[in-house]
Amino acid sequence: MSVAWKFDLFQFRCLSDPLPPCLGLDIQQNTFTRWVNDELKLRGLKVDDVKTDLKDGLMLINLMEIISGKKIGRYNKHPVIIQQKLENLNIALNFMVRVTL
Repeated sequence: MSVAWKFDLFQFRCLSDPLPPCLGLDIQQNTFTRWVNDELKLRGLKVDDVKTDLKDGLMLINLMEIISGKKIGRYNKHPVIIQQKLENLNIALNFMVRVTL
């Protein structure tokens, strides 16, 4: 059985070893999560993990409405299937482009 190795400027490491977490990314993610929660508390909403809680588009739509002060319009308020979630995300992204957020 062969093990793949990657040469790094500072060390050799086995490619099967898990990568160490990036501390800078964790700090940015926590800062962004706190900011999102500060905005969403106006509607009584909370995000625990931005990686998972924004994936259906609902929190993102609420965030865009709060930031812009405008209503997005029609969207799927109870997305179940992936197509509904993607549609909500597209609605939120198109809204950002329209109002230049």
